Amino acid sequence: MSAEPNPAQPVCSPQELRKLFLFEKLTDEQLAWLCTHGRVELFEPGPVYAEGDPATCFYVLLSGTVVMSRLVGGDDVEVGRTSSVGVYSGAFNAYLGDRVAKFKLPRTVDYAAELPRDPNGKLYKRRLRDPYWSGRDRAI
Repeated sequence: MSAEPNPAQPVCSPQELRKLFLFEKLTDEQLAWLCTHGRVELFEPGPVYAEGDPATCFYVLLSGTVVMSRLVGGDDVEVGRTSSVGVYSGAFNAYLGDRVAKFKLPRTVDYAAELPRDPNGKLYKRRLRDPYWSGRDRAI
């Protein structure tokens, strides 16, 4: 169910990482280590990972929008959305493990290249939800 990374592999930049609150206090050597051992991936819009996938990566948003959803009564329900650069995911299970109830974990984390907006810049929330409800009898 996970999206495949875009084959155009961008280069990791210690200077770009230093701008993110998560990495702002790291030394130059630590940032260089992250860039050497980590990687930057570009994803097409759609699921990045889903509930039950092995926790193999730690994701940090550099651009775009992340949407988190949960399975509620057999339906995918959006529980979070952000475009804040520097937000991260994938560490939740690794850090908390069995100390948190499974119903609190997101079912999917999706990437959106841009958000649908009207000419005045207002967000079209229905257009964001529509893909999750296609083929369903009802929406909540």
